[in-house]
Amino acid sequence: MDSPVLKRITHRIETEEEIRHSEELRDSFSRVLYLKLLEGDLEKEVFTVYDDKGKIKVETIKENGIESSKTEYEYDNEERIVSQRLVIANELYEEIQTTYQDKGLVQITIQNGEEVEKLLQTKNGKDFTNLFYFQNELIERQEYIFNLFDNTSIQKDWDEKGHLIYRTETKYDEKGDILTEKIFNDKNNLMKEVKFELNNDLLVKEVHRDFINRDMALIYSHKYDSHRNLVHSECRDPEGNLLEFHNKEYDSYNRVVEEKGFSTGSFNAIYGTQVNGKDFHFIHRYEKIT
Repeated sequence: MDSPVLKRITHRIETEEEIRHSEELRDSFSRVLYLKLLEGDLEKEVFTVYDDKGKIKVETIKENGIESSKTEYEYDNEERIVSQRLVIANELYEEIQTTYQDKGLVQITIQNGEEVEKLLQTKNGKDFTNLFYFQNELIERQEYIFNLFDNTSIQKDWDEKGHLIYRTETKYDEKGDILTEKIFNDKNNLMKEVKFELNNDLLVKEVHRDFINRDMALIYSHKYDSHRNLVHSECRDPEGNLLEFHNKEYDSYNRVVEEKGFSTGSFNAIYGTQVNGKDFHFIHRYEKIT
């Protein structure tokens, strides 16, 4: 493992008591070398080794000191992943092999020595077609077409019998950021819609509408400080009722030092996933390693 230069220790605050939650070590490039998560009786550790170009070479996971899995990566001369091997209990469980071609790629998933999945991708500029196979049977076809004149795209997905599953229409700005996304079913009924609002290249508002579930809508808003750090995110319903929020505070080095919030669903803090209806409060402390 490369020499760490910074340690971060995170405590979870519960009823004014600090409970050690996680610890991480970073190198001089701010890459995570080591991560330890503490959840009840479970101690999970993640060890990450990088190659000379900064790409992840090996990632090892241990639970209570015992290795549970290891993932090994190989890259080509263009730093694209060509092999991803998952080792469980010291035995190779799965390998994903990717072969890149002039106009597309072939990706094969092998488990226990047998091919189980295959992706054939054909590209033409930004347009592409994906063919998904499971145990040598075609299970899905996907087609993506980008319109250069109005920065829109249409993606269609068909099942193994050639029946249209859904169609996705996306609108982008001139920088390639998504502005709107609409998903239609096979009968051309709008099922979901998402609208994004950006200000100075920062996402400030999202409106999610789900027409499958009685036209349910969620409105997310985000605020930033003068250093473009995200300091507040919240979610409300159309009536203005607050459903969840997430506040962050930073030190003079723009490092997160405190997080507070509340979630009504699965909500990811920097580490861990919060359960429904639970407040969370994290304190992060940093130590330089010399």
